[in-house]
Amino acid sequence: MTVYLDCEGVIELLERAEYVALDTETSGEDIRDGRGYLVGLSVAYGELSGYLPIRHINELDGSNTNLTDDERYRLTKAIENYKGWLIFHNSKFDLESLRSAGINYTGKFYDTMLMAHLINENKPYTKSLDGCTKHYVGKDSKKKSEAFLAAQKIWGWNMPASVMYEYAAYDAVLTFRLFEAIKPLFDEEELAETWEHKQKFVRTIIAMERRGVRVDTTLAKRMQIHGEMIMDDIREELKLNPGSTKDLKVLLIDKLGLPVVKTTPAGAPSFDKEAMAVYDRALELQENHTAELITAYRGWQKSVSSNYIPYQELLSPDGRLRPNYKLHGTITGRMSCEKPNLQQIPRSGDKAWNGEMKSTFIPEEGYELYEADYSQLELRLGTAYAGEEGLKRIFAEGRDVFTEMSNDLGMSRQNTKTLVYTIQYGGGIN
Repeated sequence: MTVYLDCEGVIELLERAEYVALDTETSGEDIRDGRGYLVGLSVAYGELSGYLPIRHINELDGSNTNLTDDERYRLTKAIENYKGWLIFHNSKFDLESLRSAGINYTGKFYDTMLMAHLINENKPYTKSLDGCTKHYVGKDSKKKSEAFLAAQKIWGWNMPASVMYEYAAYDAVLTFRLFEAIKPLFDEEELAETWEHKQKFVRTIIAMERRGVRVDTTLAKRMQIHGEMIMDDIREELKLNPGSTKDLKVLLIDKLGLPVVKTTPAGAPSFDKEAMAVYDRALELQENHTAELITAYRGWQKSVSSNYIPYQELLSPDGRLRPNYKLHGTITGRMSCEKPNLQQIPRSGDKAWNGEMKSTFIPEEGYELYEADYSQLELRLGTAYAGEEGLKRIFAEGRDVFTEMSNDLGMSRQNTKTLVYTIQYGGGIN
């Protein structure tokens, strides 16, 4: 039986409970650039839960159910001075949501989404609150009522608090139940030291996203137009579209004589991402004008669609990009990045479609941008763990490890690098 708490009850809970689950609801816009804001927060501890409206619109009868200024002040101090562990599911979002309302929590926290990823990076496949609670607790999220869905269509997430209340409060309850279910598994993995680092890392990423990165939109637009003109010229010269699956068959298989590397379930040649990775490597080895045109088209197509256009369209009003860094995005433990992906900016080189890309990022006034990268960091760590003396000597003497290995294996340096990291990360033939 759930007992619902008011503001006073939540403050008392924060004064005595060791663990408190907290979930935030926002207006739906980006909280990192100041457009979005906290509309309310829910807390839970065992069967105690409550939803506290902060900045909701008025109820249908015109009444204002938001906390008073005095209640908000006391709640803010109770959260900021809390000595226990706050439990979030997506702390990166919730901590920034709290900050948008002037609540700067600097204390300890757990994040059930990241904990679930540390326990098992493969299951559940989705690390959403619904996915994790269904997997570990056997509970589904609360189904949204017809009134809630109707209100959402009209007002978005900033609906009257009375409509939001039960749905929002239940999210905190689920987060707490999920924490109770996975904390023993988390402790079995002896992850306490890892979690100390993870909390600092989350806060670092929050600060990075909040700051954003400035973009030279004039350069991005110029490169977009330049790339689109080149692609138009290539389509005109080939009389085919290298961006079309049907035309790729004609170009790659019929004209250039490349083999079918993969087929669809229906038996037709496949040109999906995996197949095109093979074809792209084959095209680079072809001393053929058609192959050069296809390579150039695909290079410009990717740069324009994945970089130059998103750099303009995903900007915040202050002219900065704020991508979403996902701390649970890969099974290897690395982050992933989206909207846009700033983790995979192509290296500067002699390819026209990549050459200006890093120049689109510009420093703050009075600052300069520097590019730095660890030299073979992951292989150095692997060498240290394995105690491989031959590799240790190569690193100690400042020689290039992949060049040395490629000479021994009779492979190109890039293929050697791919092979080494594939083995290190447990890759298979597929």
